[in-house]
Amino acid sequence: DFIIRVKNAKGIEKNLILEISGMSKDKAEKKWFVVNRWLPAVNALKDKYDYPEWHFIEVANDIRNIKNQLTQKIQSI
Repeated sequence: DFIIRVKNAKGIEKNLILEISGMSKDKAEKKWFVVNRWLPAVNALKDKYDYPEWHFIEVANDIRNIKNQLTQKIQSI
């Protein structure tokens, strides 16, 4: 798993968590926790502490299309 630092078209730095997962049984629960608990909590403090915004992407099972998935996600943030 990785943390990717990107700059959007406006030059604003953002953090992207890249989760590469296989056949983990608790994968859905982990993803739910990150998306619904961790990201909202850390992003709620970004302005107070001048932190970059955080985002998340999961690439599961087949990573042959990872380049396109990352490109789309980065362009969307």
